[in-house]
Amino acid sequence: MQIDLADLIGRLARTLAITLLAASLVCAGTLMHAAAAAEVSKSPLLSSGLNLQRADIERADNLSDEQKKQALAKIGEAQALLEQAEGFERRKEALLTLIRQGPETLAKLARQDASNELKLDLKAIEPWTNAQLEVVLGERQRQLEDMPKTLVEKDEALDAYLAQTRSGGGEIAELERRLKEVQGPSATDGPEGGNPLAAAEKAWRDARARLLQARIDLLRLQQGNLSLLTDIARADLDSTASQVEVFQAHVSAFRDYLLQRRQAAAEAVKQEAEDNLSDAPAGIRGLEQAISKLAAENAGLVTQEAEFERQSERITRTQDQVKRDYERIQQIVELGGASAQVSSLLQKRLALVPLPKALNRQAIEYQERLSDAGLRQLELDEVLQESVDGTVQIDRLLGKIGEGANAPELAALRQSAREAWGRHRDATLDLWK
Repeated sequence: MQIDLADLIGRLARTLAITLLAASLVCAGTLMHAAAAAEVSKSPLLSSGLNLQRADIERADNLSDEQKKQALAKIGEAQALLEQAEGFERRKEALLTLIRQGPETLAKLARQDASNELKLDLKAIEPWTNAQLEVVLGERQRQLEDMPKTLVEKDEALDAYLAQTRSGGGEIAELERRLKEVQGPSATDGPEGGNPLAAAEKAWRDARARLLQARIDLLRLQQGNLSLLTDIARADLDSTASQVEVFQAHVSAFRDYLLQRRQAAAEAVKQEAEDNLSDAPAGIRGLEQAISKLAAENAGLVTQEAEFERQSERITRTQDQVKRDYERIQQIVELGGASAQVSSLLQKRLALVPLPKALNRQAIEYQERLSDAGLRQLELDEVLQESVDGTVQIDRLLGKIGEGANAPELAALRQSAREAWGRHRDATLDLWK
């Protein structure tokens, strides 16, 4: 029998190819199974596993109510630990992204300039009424009040990195020690298919281990990139502080513009009342004089308000600056110790702070003004309450000057009195606000 060598080699090659293909499929299946097994340790499947354990415990006939309660409590704690671990893992991913983009982020922060974006466009807001301006100003003042919270958060982030330069290694060592304890043998460890109490304890230990490992991974990543992260945190804080200062200037300019508008409106009311004095009848002339006085009082209050706002803003800005400098100097002293340079910087900053005597004197003056303003507002409130429609006051005005006037003259006088009373009420309301 003659053997065809070529045919034999061909069949052998085909057999080997089929065998290799089958082996590759088996390996692929093994890898997929391993990946799926690894995935079990991640949140969704592990959480599902905990839910299954919870259901098994609730259905278990061999456990007392107290044992079920203990086991379910362990499962609940494990679930909470998993959620914490997920939070640290997400923070690690976000930190990785920040580190990869670090140089670009630093360059972007160095280029940031909000001065043009927040430049007050007077032409755009000129058509707005004073009431509209007051609403917008109120919104922007609330935004400005929220900004220090962001500054505090960024300052705390920088402090955390600076603190880690001193204690980060010790914290990692402590976490590794606790992880080793959790991963060590336990009295509840047993063969597969053990009782639900042991399974719940193991689930808790696994979740605890994952949380500790997630914290360690995050700290190691931070520790290995502290220089870059500190530079980014400091640049971010400086950029945010600069934005706050620019926005403060924007709000200040907006407020000054509104105060100028209000003052101009008060002056216009005063001038109109003075212009009407010469032609007004005797009874109405007294009302025009009252309008002029109210408008003058309002203009004076607007001026005082503007000065008060500027002083308050200066004090607040100086206080914030001194506080930030003090915290920075504290960090410098902790890291490098006290020095003549630090002492000199503290003396310069101290010179910027208003003297306590001056502040006390201003506080007393402001308190007296507030007291006077409160009494005056009560008086104006009474006037407004008594003159809802002005009919009684107008009749009183026309009581004498209307004697002997014919019907058309009396109608004209009544119209003049009603217009004057309307302006008087508006001037009173402006002052009352």
